[in-house]
Amino acid sequence: MDGKLVLLSDHSIEMVGTQETIPGVALVNAWLDESGKPAWSHAGQTNVDWDRQATSLDAGETLYVSEDGDAYRQSLVGLLLDDGRVFPLGPT
Repeated sequence: MDGKLVLLSDHSIEMVGTQETIPGVALVNAWLDESGKPAWSHAGQTNVDWDRQATSLDAGETLYVSEDGDAYRQSLVGLLLDDGRVFPLGPT
């Protein structure tokens, strides 16, 4: 049976996914400025390591993200079925 993930305290707040951490390296340019001091700036490109992507946790619980971009611990989220029944996800 189909459903959607929602905030248990307010079923109108739907979760769109999990919060993720993706390591990356922002490339930089470096030079000596006019006074001879080292300077740098971001080069405008980041190399992302997709193989090390990980779901973000808070106090050991998966974080789910709402349509508004707010993050909620898994214990606050439930599966709302099309027939109206709700099943809490519980802790991670």
